[in-house]
Amino acid sequence: MTASYAQSAVNPCGTDDIYQRMVKEHPEILIKDAQLKEEIATRMKEMDLGSLARTTDDDGTTVYHVPLVFHIIHDYGAEYVTDAEIQACVARINTMYNKMNADTASVLAQYKGFIPNSNKRYIGNARIVWHLATKDPLGNPTNGVTRRRNYITRNGGDFAKYDQWPSSNYMNIWLISKMSAANNSAAAYAYKPATGDVIPYYDGVIGLAEYVSEVYYTYSHELGHELNLDHPWGGTNNPKVACGDDEVEDTPPTKGHDPEGGCSDLVDLYDDSCLITYFLPVAKLRLDSIKRADSPVYSLAVMKDTSTSKGITFKCRTRTRIDSLSFYPSAALGSTYIIGLSKNGTLIDTQHVVTTAKDTAQKVACKFRLLTADTATNYKLFFLQNPGAWRDTSYTALRTFPKGLNGTFWLKNADDYQTGNYYNFFYGIKITYGFFKIYDNDSLVDYPDTTNAQNVMDYTYCSKMFTYGQTQRMRAAIVSSTAHRDSLITPYNTTVRTGCFDTPNLKPVAEFSVERAATSGGVQTSDRTYFMCKDDAASYLFRFQNRSWQATPTSVDWTFTNSASIGATTSSTGTVATKFAETGWATVTATATNANGSSTFSDRVYVADPATKDPIGYFQEFRDTTENKNWPIFNYYNNRYQWEWVNYNGYWDQYCIRYHSFDNRTALKDVIVGDPSGDYDDFFSPAFDLSNLGTNGNLNFMYAGAYATTNPAYMKDSMEIAYSTDCGGTWKTLYKMGGAKMQTVGTVPITTGEYFPVYNDWKPMSINLVSGTTKIRDTRVFFRFRYKPSSRVFAFTTTSGMYASGNNFYMDRINISNNPLSVNEMALGSKLASVAPNPTQSNAFVLFSKPNANVHVAVMDITGKLVYSIDQKIDNSNGRIEIPASAIAVKGMYMVHITGDNELNQTEKLVVY
Repeated sequence: MTASYAQSAVNPCGTDDIYQRMVKEHPEILIKDAQLKEEIATRMKEMDLGSLARTTDDDGTTVYHVPLVFHIIHDYGAEYVTDAEIQACVARINTMYNKMNADTASVLAQYKGFIPNSNKRYIGNARIVWHLATKDPLGNPTNGVTRRRNYITRNGGDFAKYDQWPSSNYMNIWLISKMSAANNSAAAYAYKPATGDVIPYYDGVIGLAEYVSEVYYTYSHELGHELNLDHPWGGTNNPKVACGDDEVEDTPPTKGHDPEGGCSDLVDLYDDSCLITYFLPVAKLRLDSIKRADSPVYSLAVMKDTSTSKGITFKCRTRTRIDSLSFYPSAALGSTYIIGLSKNGTLIDTQHVVTTAKDTAQKVACKFRLLTADTATNYKLFFLQNPGAWRDTSYTALRTFPKGLNGTFWLKNADDYQTGNYYNFFYGIKITYGFFKIYDNDSLVDYPDTTNAQNVMDYTYCSKMFTYGQTQRMRAAIVSSTAHRDSLITPYNTTVRTGCFDTPNLKPVAEFSVERAATSGGVQTSDRTYFMCKDDAASYLFRFQNRSWQATPTSVDWTFTNSASIGATTSSTGTVATKFAETGWATVTATATNANGSSTFSDRVYVADPATKDPIGYFQEFRDTTENKNWPIFNYYNNRYQWEWVNYNGYWDQYCIRYHSFDNRTALKDVIVGDPSGDYDDFFSPAFDLSNLGTNGNLNFMYAGAYATTNPAYMKDSMEIAYSTDCGGTWKTLYKMGGAKMQTVGTVPITTGEYFPVYNDWKPMSINLVSGTTKIRDTRVFFRFRYKPSSRVFAFTTTSGMYASGNNFYMDRINISNNPLSVNEMALGSKLASVAPNPTQSNAFVLFSKPNANVHVAVMDITGKLVYSIDQKIDNSNGRIEIPASAIAVKGMYMVHITGDNELNQTEKLVVY
């Protein structure tokens, strides 16, 4: 990660948020998690530091080898990281997991050496080696990297996890450009084993490609989650909120850190929020004894005493702080007492107290600090100056009271009570202490009270270490069958199936990208250019960049159709640029070769005819297959969401163009990846000469659409119409429509099934041909229609599937006119009257271009039999006549005779199917 990223608003990790979301959808994860925790706890007992021999720093553990595969989901942007960057990332991961990083020299002193009272160093060596696989799931040679072009790289999450290799054989890592907002814009996240076991098709790490090149070990961190490590503050993605723990003994409780603090302040000594508070139980003088001190019974229990020798003798083996205590002054208010603290008879601290109470408890705030000491060290609290205080005198009633907390404040043994060493004078003792653990036989391990800010699992971006406990926890997870982690490390898997130790002979995988057009002066456009004119006079060039991967090709041979200016064939391992002399679809093919073999990749671009059409009187009805070829369609990412010509449900007849936005997938294997959000697809018009248009020139079309959701907040499909006056070299936005405007079915959305419009669904759209303050009246104008579908909004199950919020969108009768057109004008063109839709499956309408005082409509079947007739007045408020479906219920051909004023006398054929 770059320094700028370290200061950004990017959330370093989203693992725990994803875990909580998945638990809601799959509560069985909790069962798996509990089982794994129990399993790991059992294994960790065998690693208790208190029971380990103290003779060597190396316990001779086995080295585990794990196959890795990186899947780069990209759109040829900055996320298209190189193989060398991935290899360097894996090397950094292995450095950290095997304690080979040189910067351990700068680890905080508290974590440099051995864990006290053990033979283990704080800095752990997991002895886990990660290998880029050299065999893919089919046994083919690989370098452990796959590449797939997809828009979802900009909206990353589980839906972007294309091409997963079996998680029982490979650890999968996906690299993307940007995380989706649904994933809190995290830099990366992982699936811990319990989640991966229940949802194996998402198991693995996904994160931003930019983090591959950084030195802060983001992917070491995420792989730690894959091996069941939490953040040091526990199972949340939110540090600095509350003190927490990760169930690893040698990472002390902490609030954690965020990246904003950098590496300048790593020491959190005595962080009160994370140190532990303890009250000495039953530490209270018997007040009833004070009140009845004249009684012979109670006079044996309490007494006034001015002793400066009596007190509490105790042991303390870890860094501890006495924060407060209480005593019962018997002297007058305002008297001065001095409390002393000694260590093995030597005074080390004092606390002066002026009383504000008499014969009742007075609380004293103090900051007595106790350092780590051995079992032979005795601490003592006593009065150096004592004008008089109440204390217990009888140990009989106190025989069973607790002696404190072993390891931090422990009163000496019971024999001391008989000589007066019980709660002499001091009660209600509050202590604060750090992190330690006592094992069998009083073997105490005293961990540092400084949070481990340089830990890989923290957010400081100062990563230098795993602790010993973390490495042992990861090793316990990797030998568990949960999520098949144990199958990753079997010798058969690492050698035979995935080839961890092989050096493969790799041939290149041929690929190229269609780049942005550039003039001879080097100016590039913003869009990748798949559409331009033949032999463009503006000198724009189609550009194709070699993107071959897996192995470096020694040669790339290109072939071109459509009389490319560069020639039919050429050779280049870089970028080639060309024009084409023939219109229509041009195919470009690249063959990449090295000593181990070759492969081929092809793509197409469209070479537009620069000759223009007169727009007046031209209607594109998508019925003429020859004319359709002048309106090319691009499905850039080769998926189910796309423009397509259809021969049903048109406005004028059965033909129209539609955007297939309906997500009809239900099978689990289909819905686990892919999301419409971020996709876009285009279709283009031929060139029009708009120079003779009038002042109110308009682009017109009919459209119909629906959504698969009832919530307007999820109605996010949109269409952008752009125009080009330089043969597709550059494009300017003319009009945008989206949201609820895309829906024409009224107030009842289509929530089930795929949408097919009926005639009344169609609406007209007239767009003024003005862009900003500029009228578009150029001699050659192309139009581009770009559709952007919206994302999924419903969680899927194996039975219900998952659906996008969008549904199909239809367009018909695209034309250009001098004025906005009405519905009837859109349908009629130059006719006085017409019938639509035609063909029809139900009813039909007779439409009129202008009012007629009186109109007669007669409908006859193929035998000449009259099946329906009507007389009706046609005016501006009543511009059509319905032919009911009941009158034309029999499939076949009908003749519709239309007569009326203004010399109206017309016959139309009507087809019912």
